[in-house]
Amino acid sequence: MYDHQFVKNFRKVYGFQARKASKELGVHEVTIHKYLKKGNAPKPIKILLDIKARGYLPDTGGWKDCYIDSQTFELVTPWYTVSPGHLCFYPRYKWSADQNKRLYDNLKKETQSQQEFMQTLNEQLVKLVGDIARRTGTND
Repeated sequence: MYDHQFVKNFRKVYGFQARKASKELGVHEVTIHKYLKKGNAPKPIKILLDIKARGYLPDTGGWKDCYIDSQTFELVTPWYTVSPGHLCFYPRYKWSADQNKRLYDNLKKETQSQQEFMQTLNEQLVKLVGDIARRTGTND
């Protein structure tokens, strides 16, 4: 049975370089051409090609649909692409997000307490103006 995924993985890893593939996989170059013509290879070679094509990432769990692009060395996921630089700075991004959340929460608390103070002050001012209006006889 013709295995399209095997051929796709082979082309992704080696392109049309059967000689390089034969050296790395430990088989004769003619054997590589037979594998490609039949679209099938022994299971260990299929597994190795799958591992290399995915950039040595696990093929289970959340990594199943991810791979590392061999041209740009970026981590490609179903949702986005991440460069090596972004991966290196991920802890810094996380720290920064945590710090900004903490600052936002503190500012929110301060704003809430200031709003409560302003409302209390406004109530006292209205009461004071009402008292002054009653004492002076103006009820506007």
